[in-house]
Amino acid sequence: MCPPTDRPQQPRAAASPRTAGEIARLREGVTYTQTEGADYLTTAAQRSAAAEAEPVPQPESAVRESPLPPALPGRSGRLRHRLAGLLWRRVPPFVLNRLRTLALRLCGLRIGRHSIFWGWPELVGGPAARLQVGAHCGFNDGCWFELADEVVLGDHVSVGHEVVFLTAPRAGGPARGRIHVGDGAWLAARCVILPGVSIGAGAVISAAVVVSEDVPPHTLVTGAQRVSLARWR
Repeated sequence: MCPPTDRPQQPRAAASPRTAGEIARLREGVTYTQTEGADYLTTAAQRSAAAEAEPVPQPESAVRESPLPPALPGRSGRLRHRLAGLLWRRVPPFVLNRLRTLALRLCGLRIGRHSIFWGWPELVGGPAARLQVGAHCGFNDGCWFELADEVVLGDHVSVGHEVVFLTAPRAGGPARGRIHVGDGAWLAARCVILPGVSIGAGAVISAAVVVSEDVPPHTLVTGAQRVSLARWR
């Protein structure tokens, strides 16, 4: 046991009695603070009114309807694409793919989430913002986009190497028109999509095929032959 100490215990300071004004403020739900000698009184009702006046934060999906980033002006996007191309054409395909896709977004391309370019695409004939890519898409090396009109691709679209998208009119060919590719479509290597063509969801275009007419959904196109993929499910 420790020996008892003869040190006299300090008497506890008596709690200062609350004044009538402090008791009244506590009953009314008023908080009292002192800052740099100034007294500020804030009632609970004022705090609740200020909280109701603040805007309620909304989820990202409610604020932004589309996952696509805002488009840049036409000249600004084309200039950035040309300057970036001087560097990225020196980078081999399938290297630094995510950085390449980020650079294309900065050039004005509207690219959805988790989409990726494995090579630097060629953009001619119009502003880069006319190319709109959905989510989870993949583009091989050497793709060529003519952006006299819009080229819109849905989600989960696979594009092979050296696929050509044409939107400007040509002698003896179709007029200028918008190209649309549905969700889940697959465009094999070196196929050519002519102006105004719409490719349905789940369609497959074989290699080196020139598509001049609309393709129904879930259809395999091999030259002049079209095979329905839906009946083979």
